[in-house]
Amino acid sequence: MNFRAVEAKIRKSTFVESIPLLATSFVLIFFVCLLVCTVAADKVAESMAMGLMYSALVSIIPFTLALKYSLRHVVEGRRHHYEALRLFGLALKRIRRALFLELLIVYFFFSIVSAVLVPVLMKPIFLVLYSGFGIDLPQGLPSPLLVAVISWCAIAFLSFVPFQQETRVLEDLSQGPARIDPNPRNPRAAELLRYPLGIAASVVLLVGFVAMPQADPSSRWPMIFVYCVPFLVSAASVFFYAVVLYFAEYLSLKIRGWDPPILGVRYARSFIAATTLRVSCVFILFPIILFIVNDSALYSAREELADNVRDVYVGAPQDGQTFGTSAAKNFCQDHAADCLGVLSWVPAVQDSGELQPSTMEDGAVFALVEDRNGAVGSLVKDQGVVETDPRSPFDQTWMRPWDKSFNAEAEPTWGAGERKDEGYAVAIFSKQVELSDSQEMEVVGAQQWAENLPSTLLYGPNGTGTSEFIPLFAYVIVGGAVLIFGLALAQQGRLIRFTKTIWEQGVSVAEAHRNRKLANCLPSAFALALSLGSAALLGSYMHSYISHKLVLHFPAVPFGLILFLVVVVGLAAVGSNFVKGPQPAKN
Repeated sequence: MNFRAVEAKIRKSTFVESIPLLATSFVLIFFVCLLVCTVAADKVAESMAMGLMYSALVSIIPFTLALKYSLRHVVEGRRHHYEALRLFGLALKRIRRALFLELLIVYFFFSIVSAVLVPVLMKPIFLVLYSGFGIDLPQGLPSPLLVAVISWCAIAFLSFVPFQQETRVLEDLSQGPARIDPNPRNPRAAELLRYPLGIAASVVLLVGFVAMPQADPSSRWPMIFVYCVPFLVSAASVFFYAVVLYFAEYLSLKIRGWDPPILGVRYARSFIAATTLRVSCVFILFPIILFIVNDSALYSAREELADNVRDVYVGAPQDGQTFGTSAAKNFCQDHAADCLGVLSWVPAVQDSGELQPSTMEDGAVFALVEDRNGAVGSLVKDQGVVETDPRSPFDQTWMRPWDKSFNAEAEPTWGAGERKDEGYAVAIFSKQVELSDSQEMEVVGAQQWAENLPSTLLYGPNGTGTSEFIPLFAYVIVGGAVLIFGLALAQQGRLIRFTKTIWEQGVSVAEAHRNRKLANCLPSAFALALSLGSAALLGSYMHSYISHKLVLHFPAVPFGLILFLVVVVGLAAVGSNFVKGPQPAKN
């Protein structure tokens, strides 16, 4: 037997079954190349490099599982071919070796293509992901050949264990009887009790949010609870999904009567894709929690300062940022009669327990420097309150407008930082002053300025804010999406049997395929809506809790990242619809 010729025929006849694996492996290899290219660049932003390193660690599990399910789809598609070869006496070891060699060749080709595409597509990808953030693109990228080799080795390593697991099914030539799908049942409210984990998670969520306002501001359990929210929502998602499908079917039957689309809803309710729902919620919501926690800390620090400022005015640029000390002093001199002083935030480092002036590159925190006695007191009522007790459990005590104040006249070393214009500064006025059209700045009330305090003053000279979360979010999204795609592939056998059954019972072929598409896409769409809705509710809840008033807030996630999330998860959900199913026989 010419095994190579037979192998070529098998590849040709099962090419459709191989498409999901080809698509999944190309996406994974491309993002591995992007990771290697960025991290190995001669010059790259620290926040971007660290975010990508975190991404590499977090993405290993979903990437491996995605390869596992895609490989399973290929093996199942070729199973009858390989079993026939084994009956002819061909060793399983040789079949495995040929299949793995085929994978390695495909991986190497994709690695070369991706290594060439990454430098071209890197700029538009990062511009979309970092929309709204100023970020420097990596410079001095490594050799494409080196990137291709590293990526090829990485993807081959990730594939080895899943390959061994999924080809183990070929060791047994016997096949058990196909599982018979139970008939979908009529909607009964009692069926919702079949999800005790989801019910328990829902109760814990409700109790946690009700009890949170009773917590002491210095307590840490509310913050721990917030970090647990993605897992609780994930556990409760199956119950929420069942409730929504139950009411959709119940109301549709009451209002419209029997309708063919009810078949799809009923089938989705009878066979809930629990793993897809839970995985989707965790991989979408957990990265957003990082943005929510950061937003709440920023908001709490700003509200704390806003409650503590006097009825004065602050001169700052129109874009909401601050300007150098010399510009602030010139502005103050132009309106000397109403100017109460200039406050400068100068970079500093901790040395033997004391703050010492530093440079923007080396500084860890900002120290507040007043140009005259009483300048700080002219802005805040009680300076100590903004440095000690937290305002809420979501407060970060280190995130303050200043750690300690100094006087440039009494301590000239701090004035040196001002003369270099290293840091940020504002001018304080006793009343509103008139500005000329040429001055690109504005004078606003101190409370309004405090509520929009530049985040740089809170992060410190080298604080990255949320920018390092962006690549982490992107890679987690990709990992979760390819895993969703793999899980959907694993469900196609059952869904195809369902499609065949209902058209044999008289449902049109088009309607049967529509129901299959609905069952494929609905879990991911619901998980996406549930996760984004939960993020909006949690962000609004935390902001309202901090300010003691209703505040509607969606986490400060870049729009490009949200768009990336919707597109990638949508493609993963829709992709399984292209798996070819049996067609009705033509008369």
